[in-house]
Amino acid sequence: MSRENKTQRFNRRGFIGATSAAVALGLAGCVGNGGEEDDSPLGEGNGNGNGNGGDAPEGEFLHVTQQVSPLEWDPIVINDVYSNQIANMMYDGLYQYDAGLELEPKIAASEPEVENDGTRFIFPLREEAMFQNGDPVTAEDVEHTFLAPVEESTQNRAEVDMISDTEIIDEHTLQVDLEFPFGPFATTTVVRNVVPKDVRLDDPDAFNSNSPVGSGPFQFVDWTEGEFVELERWDDYWDDDLELANIAEIRYEPVEEDTTRVTRLETQETDVIMGIPAQLYESVEGISHARIEEIQSISYFYVAFNTNEGPTATREVREAVEHSIDMSGFIQQQVEPAGSHVVSPVPTAIAEEWDFPLDRWADMELEQDLDRAQELLDEHAPDDWQPTIIVPPDDLRERLGEVIASSLNDLGYDAGVQRLDWGQFTETYQSGDSDEFQMYALGWSGAGDPDAFIYNLFHESVAGEGGTQGHFYDNPSFHDNITAARQSADFDERRELYIEVIDEILEEKIHMPAYGLMNSMGVNDRVGDLPAHPVSSENPRVISTYNNTTVE
Repeated sequence: MSRENKTQRFNRRGFIGATSAAVALGLAGCVGNGGEEDDSPLGEGNGNGNGNGGDAPEGEFLHVTQQVSPLEWDPIVINDVYSNQIANMMYDGLYQYDAGLELEPKIAASEPEVENDGTRFIFPLREEAMFQNGDPVTAEDVEHTFLAPVEESTQNRAEVDMISDTEIIDEHTLQVDLEFPFGPFATTTVVRNVVPKDVRLDDPDAFNSNSPVGSGPFQFVDWTEGEFVELERWDDYWDDDLELANIAEIRYEPVEEDTTRVTRLETQETDVIMGIPAQLYESVEGISHARIEEIQSISYFYVAFNTNEGPTATREVREAVEHSIDMSGFIQQQVEPAGSHVVSPVPTAIAEEWDFPLDRWADMELEQDLDRAQELLDEHAPDDWQPTIIVPPDDLRERLGEVIASSLNDLGYDAGVQRLDWGQFTETYQSGDSDEFQMYALGWSGAGDPDAFIYNLFHESVAGEGGTQGHFYDNPSFHDNITAARQSADFDERRELYIEVIDEILEEKIHMPAYGLMNSMGVNDRVGDLPAHPVSSENPRVISTYNNTTVE
């Protein structure tokens, strides 16, 4: 089915106008449970191309193997990449990314009108936009999408908590007023997936588990956590400007073990594997019937210290831990070519765009010096200190934790690594309890603006239960500077504030910046037109204004 592509694309710098910001969609590098292997190669089935048997839409079947099991489907509460990768197929936002980081209207009919010095946005909606249950997408649904994260105190609240007021002008026009000219608003909030208010509120638990309803090109079929997710193409998809997807069905299965994912690609048990680790790049490149699709992601992985209580609340202990390891060596041996070293909490691509002092920040990273580490620990840590490093179920972050623990063990301290499932991991680091952890390894991915990383990973308002940081660093002027940077529309002022904030992060050793990753996929050659996207949660993108994936 061919549809004329009439999509209007616009430059994000022109779009943000007086707000003076760039893209900033932050998604936590979260984790979940492992999955089971599929025993039968792809291509075996009932002859209709879906490989599963039974009734199905006419078209092609795609099998995707993720690193981690998704957790939930409600965009109001989703805060992990793996759930969002699937949810982005079921939902549409007001605007969406093109092949890069420019924005194009989706549910919105055009760019918003920006008034009152960048504190008022008026969004026109396309009248034909429809949810999968047949209800129209209205201004009330968009309003709910904007306001619910704050009203319900979700982990995503920082993306919308600057909204002071909304007004439904008519069924297809929404006015949003901000407390202050929040720089990244135009490209943080407007790409949020829109939910049907009445359906969601009628049964929030069902909406988040077995009955999600969106307005996107694919609709939910079935899910068993830790095992699989099935979607099917919505043949009545409302957007006639977009071609109907060639893919009729998608099955996602989680496999945490890296080598098992690669084996699945090699034996053609899967069409696509997500996330190729450094040690297996050559293995994937050596598969005759497969290729690597990759692009630099805007991501940041790190080790954070518990500054709330316990020995790591002392700066000298944090300094000793950094002296105990060779971070550059770890990156070279364990991460490259799947990623690269980062020297600040702002990914390199953003830091370069903002002309941040990367060379100076690189010099602030402490070199491995075991004698100095021993000296600091002997003076500032208890003799019987037994530090615990918690990590999510991710092999690379577990290896980083093990390197730190091994070094501390060599220095006479009984350090250990605990690999926790996602629920226990978040609950633990949000507690700030030094009896439970002294360090944790995590990641954050997004796009374009420093606020997406600095506010969400360091501000005091996102510490504790339901929050996105567990270091609990407490310095009023530090948090005031973060707030001032997000409330300013002046680029130079924001830049200077962020430099001051990041200087303090690196001087006080709140985080040890580690690495950023490529967005990589191993793809069977029978799959065509599946380019990688720089925003992690957009992959694999099987239908858009620039691609329409096929399976031979």
